[in-house]
Amino acid sequence: MSSLKNIDLGTPTYRLALPSTKKEIKFRPFLVKEEKLLMQAIESKDEVAMIDALKKVCSQCIESKDVDVNKLATFDLEFIFMQLRAKSVGETAKIGLKCKKDDVVNEIEVDLGAIKVETGKGHTSTIKLTDTVGIEMKYPTYDDIKSITKTKGTDGVFNTIIASIKTIYNGDDVIDASTVSAEELKDFVERLTASQFKLVQKFFDTMPKLTSTVSYECKKCGTKNDQVLEGMASFF
Repeated sequence: MSSLKNIDLGTPTYRLALPSTKKEIKFRPFLVKEEKLLMQAIESKDEVAMIDALKKVCSQCIESKDVDVNKLATFDLEFIFMQLRAKSVGETAKIGLKCKKDDVVNEIEVDLGAIKVETGKGHTSTIKLTDTVGIEMKYPTYDDIKSITKTKGTDGVFNTIIASIKTIYNGDDVIDASTVSAEELKDFVERLTASQFKLVQKFFDTMPKLTSTVSYECKKCGTKNDQVLEGMASFF
């Protein structure tokens, strides 16, 4: 008796380049079992469950063996997921956008293939705090975000910054942040001046993110709208 497991359903494979490194990886569309996992996470309205589902689906669909989703920057993983969604469900998605004039919600069809990862002006991962002291930052992963979601407000902001510090240099002395306690890193960040802290915030404000400009006319008043969508949540 033949096994159904041996039946080849002809699942295609695709390639994409990671935004952060331009490394090419192979992936396949997500299957019904993975779409079910996503739907269950969305229905739960639990942010941590949705992050876990996103990571699991991407991990199962990426066919390149040397890719660890736990180590990918958030925008890399989001870009992969958007490509998965486009190849699995359809190249477009319908979203509701408010007209800038009368706040009427318009249903707009967005081309997922037109979504790009763009970096803000003046972005740099090396932040010079004084003539001799500076910080090298790293992009947060979804594991970082997952741990931070439990902490809201000011503490959440500080935890995000602390998780994203890679090294601190003081003259020729380079300190690996992974060797320093979270409490000591927090104390270091709290001792920054307001202007120095703004430089750190700029790293996050200009960090690469999914983006696309959507142009449409309001169905009610006819006003022409040009709206910039940023971040994965904007496209669903």
